[in-house]
Parts: sequence; structure tokens; C-alpha cells
Amino acid sequence: MLLEENPLEDISNTRGIAGVMIKGQYFSEEDIQNELDNISQHYTSIK
Repeated sequence: MLLEENPLEDISNTRGIAGVMIKGQYFSEEDIQNELDNISQHYTSIK
């Protein structure tokens, strides 16, 4: 997990996620938000 600021200075900095590395593949904050939006749309259409 790549954070925008140092969590050792302020624990609330753990909320500022800039990106995530999973099995050698980098996902930016935008990538993550797009995937969350897709999941939300999928489950909204099921209701």
C-alpha cells in the first residue's frame, strides 16, 4: 500500500491511499475507485 503521507507522523494518514501493489501489479487510487464504482453499479442493478 502506497500512502500519500507518513502514518508514523499521524495515524490518520493511513486513510490517504495513493495506490496498492498486488502480485507485482500497481493499482492507482483512480483504478481502485473505478473498480469500486463498477462493483457498486453491479449490485445496484441486481436490486
